[in-house]
Amino acid sequence: MDALLVALAGYWTRTAAVPGPPHAPHLRERRERSRRATLGRLRSRWG
Repeated sequence: MDALLVALAGYWTRTAAVPGPPHAPHLRERRERSRRATLGRLRSRWG
Protein backbone atom coordinates (compact mmCIF):
# COMPACT_ATOMS: atom_id res chain seq x y z
CA MET A 1 0.00 0.00 0.00
CA ASP A 2 2.79 2.43 0.86
CA ALA A 3 4.48 1.84 -2.49
CA LEU A 4 1.27 2.66 -4.32
CA LEU A 5 0.77 5.85 -2.29
CA VAL A 6 4.36 6.93 -2.92
CA ALA A 7 3.93 6.32 -6.65
CA LEU A 8 0.68 8.30 -6.67
CA ALA A 9 2.29 11.14 -4.72
CA GLY A 10 5.07 11.29 -7.29
CA TYR A 11 2.59 11.31 -10.14
CA TRP A 12 0.44 14.06 -8.59
CA THR A 13 3.54 16.12 -7.74
CA ARG A 14 4.79 15.91 -11.33
CA THR A 15 1.44 16.60 -12.98
CA ALA A 16 0.50 19.41 -10.57
CA ALA A 17 3.43 21.39 -11.94
CA VAL A 18 2.10 21.13 -15.52
CA PRO A 19 -0.52 23.68 -16.60
CA GLY A 20 -3.92 22.23 -17.37
CA PRO A 21 -5.34 22.32 -20.88
CA PRO A 22 -7.45 25.33 -21.89
CA HIS A 23 -10.67 23.29 -21.82
CA ALA A 24 -10.03 22.16 -18.21
CA PRO A 25 -8.83 25.24 -16.30
CA HIS A 26 -9.29 23.67 -12.85
CA LEU A 27 -7.38 20.47 -13.59
CA ARG A 28 -4.15 21.79 -12.09
CA GLU A 29 -5.94 22.65 -8.83
CA ARG A 30 -7.48 19.17 -8.75
CA ARG A 31 -4.05 17.61 -9.19
CA GLU A 32 -2.68 19.72 -6.34
CA ARG A 33 -5.55 18.67 -4.04
CA SER A 34 -4.91 15.04 -4.95
CA ARG A 35 -1.20 15.48 -4.22
CA ARG A 36 -1.89 16.96 -0.79
CA ALA A 37 -4.43 14.24 0.04
CA THR A 38 -2.03 11.47 -0.95
CA LEU A 39 0.82 12.96 1.06
CA GLY A 40 -1.51 13.37 4.03
CA ARG A 41 -2.48 9.72 3.82
CA LEU A 42 1.18 8.73 3.77
CA ARG A 43 1.89 10.90 6.81
CA SER A 44 -0.95 9.26 8.71
CA ARG A 45 0.30 5.77 7.81
CA TRP A 46 3.90 6.54 8.76
CA GLY A 47 2.91 8.30 11.99
